[in-house]
Amino acid sequence: MDTPDKITAGDLEVCVLTFNRAPLLRQALESLLAQTARGFSVSVYDNASSDGTAETVEEMRPRFEGGFRYVRHPKNIGADANFHAALAGASRKYAMFMHDDDLANPEYVECAVAAINSFGNVAVLASNYSYMRVESGGRVEWKSASRKAFAFESREDFAAYIFCDGRASYSSAIYRTADLRARNRPNVYGKIGDTPVMIDAAGGGKAVVLADKNLFVYRIHAGQDSKNTSNGPTREEIVNRNRLFREILMNGSRAHRFAYRISYAEWLARHIKFAGADDRLKREFLASLTAGETAGMMSKAYSVPIAGEFLRGLIRAFRMLRKLLWRPESF
Repeated sequence: MDTPDKITAGDLEVCVLTFNRAPLLRQALESLLAQTARGFSVSVYDNASSDGTAETVEEMRPRFEGGFRYVRHPKNIGADANFHAALAGASRKYAMFMHDDDLANPEYVECAVAAINSFGNVAVLASNYSYMRVESGGRVEWKSASRKAFAFESREDFAAYIFCDGRASYSSAIYRTADLRARNRPNVYGKIGDTPVMIDAAGGGKAVVLADKNLFVYRIHAGQDSKNTSNGPTREEIVNRNRLFREILMNGSRAHRFAYRISYAEWLARHIKFAGADDRLKREFLASLTAGETAGMMSKAYSVPIAGEFLRGLIRAFRMLRKLLWRPESF
């Protein structure tokens, strides 16, 4: 393995992005306080919350040993601008942009640092994840983390993995700060601009995905943005995201081109449903796409009632072959 430079937890800044979720934010910060690794700093970027977030942060501030900052915007500047403010303010070699409604396993930072040191030249590291419904009131029973990860030498390989439904949580992603700043492009994807950020960052080196889904928890709750269909994704944003993957994968190897061809219609269908469309509107959307909007035979086939759903089921099952193509390595 390539190991040009070693890092410690002290080379990491965890930026927590928040807005009006004080109880969830408290739990997210508690998960950072419970980390076995020490020395990383924490910065909370508050998008002008009005629910007691400031009081929660100030109460917890003294418990953080590796450095702590609280940045509160005077008005809500939007989720994308809040992310860019955190990126501009990040001061350490690696930066993580965690959401206030997610939780990190106590061994997360320790495992991330170990993987970065083991694989070397890592531009972006993310984790597999599991789900938890906040409304259930359950607590996470953390298990000891396994030290296995998928390592991708190229941006194309990482994009193919994502496009074939490989899990990599955006909120868990740790970036080499200089690479992300150099390669991050304007967001033309709206609320589905998460994976494009990771894909672009991967152009600066290796991409690594921690394989253990117990390392990061994505919490499902009524107030999360993904359940809000009033802010997209729009038709243009869905098409833009698909264009990015087409540009990357169709200019890659035969395997990359194959990954795109069998998967693009699934992502188009998934994102229009994400925008609140029912099955009828989903079929109409797929049927209405033009060649210039990345449509093709597969998306047209997906728009056919019954037969389209049958084809979709076959493709989703076929994409499970990724488990044969990509095997995690120990670190």
